[in-house]
Amino acid sequence: MDAMGADRLRDPRALGLKDLIGESPGMILLRQQIMHLLGRQSASRRLPTLLLQGETGTGKGLLARAVHNASTRSSQPFIDADCLAIPETLLEAELFGFERGAFTDAKQPKLGLFHAASGGSIFLDEI
Repeated sequence: MDAMGADRLRDPRALGLKDLIGESPGMILLRQQIMHLLGRQSASRRLPTLLLQGETGTGKGLLARAVHNASTRSSQPFIDADCLAIPETLLEAELFGFERGAFTDAKQPKLGLFHAASGGSIFLDEI
């Protein structure tokens, strides 16, 4: 392992990125960009909203979880929502929740995924 790789392992922010393996120029650039973002956060300054784009199976979920694990929100929930698996008619209720009686089968209130991720991170996959 080169000196740069050893320094990266000593950086506490990099521990959350341990699952991002590979030494291609693209992966090195990706890790550098994520480390730059993580370096700008503090207790009063959170990470910005991230848009992760790529083909199915390229690791967007893995990257989202790695960023969450390396962020100041790592002790809070990480919610991975596969929007393609939620029927269109239920998407709003799943994301935002509902109150008892809001529709025919709503016998009790249900918190939405955004509320469940409060203080943590939510990854909306296949949106």
